[in-house]
Amino acid sequence: MDKCRVMDSKMRPLWIVFENDDPYGDDVYVIFKNGDDLRQDMLTLQMIRIMDKLWKNEGLDLRYHSSLLSCIILFSSAFFSVKSM
Repeated sequence: MDKCRVMDSKMRPLWIVFENDDPYGDDVYVIFKNGDDLRQDMLTLQMIRIMDKLWKNEGLDLRYHSSLLSCIILFSSAFFSVKSM
């Protein structure tokens, strides 16, 4: 519960941390947004993935892993799953 918080943003998204029951597993980090226009968030994620591919084609590895951030949109709410490295 100490790691959970309300983020400083217009729509006040929640940063939620679930403790993994597996002693060898990492905690699960989630950002929950509700009532926000999520198209901008999806566009940002797509642009990051595209730029990462372009940079890698030019030999620049910025160590971005597209699997680190995923998004599930349900109506006007979204869960962003953030994986720790």
